[in-house]
Amino acid sequence: MNARAPLRSLVFGVALGISLGAASLAHAAPQTVACITAFDDGQRLRAEHHLLAARERLLVCARTECPSEIRSDCANVLREVDLATPSIVLGASDGDGHDVTDVHVDLGGRRIAEQLDGRAVSVDPGKLVLRFARGASGPPVTVEVLVGEGEKNRAVRTVLGARSALPNVPKAPSNLPLHEEKRSFIGWAAPIGFAVVGAGALTFAGITRLRLGDDADRLQASCGTKCDPSERDRLHDDLAVANVSLAIGITSVVLSAASWFLFAPHGKSAAPPQSALAW
Repeated sequence: MNARAPLRSLVFGVALGISLGAASLAHAAPQTVACITAFDDGQRLRAEHHLLAARERLLVCARTECPSEIRSDCANVLREVDLATPSIVLGASDGDGHDVTDVHVDLGGRRIAEQLDGRAVSVDPGKLVLRFARGASGPPVTVEVLVGEGEKNRAVRTVLGARSALPNVPKAPSNLPLHEEKRSFIGWAAPIGFAVVGAGALTFAGITRLRLGDDADRLQASCGTKCDPSERDRLHDDLAVANVSLAIGITSVVLSAASWFLFAPHGKSAAPPQSALAW
């Protein structure tokens, strides 16, 4: 037996293992490169606030085919992007205020809704120019809205179509005779009553204050500072009554003027139609 045969077998086995390992690495390398590239693209797009495109790229590197280290980092960034991605809920109504669903919506030339179903639509943050259209119900309507990062379920609504024609409603005849409204009983009684009370209170206050002035002068001339304290107390009490009467008089005059305008007639009005009974 040739002694070199085992050595040749060993060399052949090592060479075969190296070849198979190299082939495996050559096969795995493109997939790993694609995962790294997707992760880098996702982070770049996220920094540029293109969150929808960033999510698509991050979904690539979050697949199980990618190395675990890359997949873990990618999943973390993907969660952050999902939280930052805003969403809007589209709605529309016709001219009569009824909700409509047969409406398609475009955003930047891209169709984002074939019809309205009340579901949230993810969008990139920033100023959005939405174009609502509904068949032959009228021209499309453009709606501009500013949506911030992290804003979820922002309602965006518009009105499509003109208001439908209202049924003919009979108008009230314009040739009805007018009559002058008269001031009511309370319209006369309240102002006059307040005026009488006010005049009486002011008159009483004026007479009382004049009398008190004379009494004060008399006491000053007769006894000065040695007057009986009861006399001074009487003057103070009468002066307080006069002041109260003065306040009542002023308040009554103000109420009289206010009630005069409050209960004034409202001018001319149409006379109510008279109905005739047919037998």
